[in-house]
Formats: sequence, C-alpha cells, structure tokens
Amino acid sequence: MSVLIIGPEEQKTIDEAIAKARSKPIPLEVLKAHGVFSSKKHLELKNVTDEARASRQKHLAQQVQLGTYCCAISFEHQPLGLYRHISVSCKKGELPNPIALDMILEAFGFHDFCVRDSWIEEFEPGWNAINVIKAAETP
Repeated sequence: MSVLIIGPEEQKTIDEAIAKARSKPIPLEVLKAHGVFSSKKHLELKNVTDEARASRQKHLAQQVQLGTYCCAISFEHQPLGLYRHISVSCKKGELPNPIALDMILEAFGFHDFCVRDSWIEEFEPGWNAINVIKAAETP
C-alpha cells in the first residue's frame, strides 16, 4: 500500500520545485535530438536510448517525495510552446492509485488535463511511472 502526504509544508516544497523547474526548461533542440517519441501508451525501458538517458541526466527534473509517492516535475519546450511534465511513481511493480494521482496532479497545477496526454513509462526494471504533459500557463 502506498501513502500520500500533501499538507502545507509539502505544498510549499511542490511550489518551490515548480518554480525551479520552470526557470530551467528543457530546450526543444534537446527533445528533438534525444527525446523518445512514441504513440504507445506504455514506454518500455528497452526503447529508451543511451543518448536519451544521458540527456535526462543533464536536464534533471525536480524531485518531490510525497509519502511513498515520488514526483518529478519539469518544463520543456515543445513545438507548440512551453509544457509542464510530471512523472509519478510509487512502488516497484505498482502504478499510482488514481485518486492519489488526481490529488498529486492538482497540487502540481495540472488542472483539467487530458488523459490522452498521459502514458506509462518504465524508468528502471520493474519500476513504472505515470507521465502527464500539459501546456504551461504563463506565470
């Protein structure tokens, strides 16, 4: 069982992570060169190139731990503009609970997101995260 904790201190940490991520968005050129573009709803680790992994290390997302849920927030330039991107994981072999995921998305500012802009990604053997991307509002 996973545990979600979001109180005033956690929200402050979330807001700080969002501000840091927004201040250093991933450039479009990096995504074009090293991104993983797929129409599949489950991106497997075997489909991620070494170059893409190395690029992720240079453009680390801001990490926030909320109980047993791990969240990674980043901003990235896409062909249509600036987007926010969140990745949420909990335990090996499990995906986040839908109710907890909704609460996390709300806390990170993913209001009214579209489910078609989400996918599952294996980031370590046996570890999966739910990813959501949404156009960023102007500050």
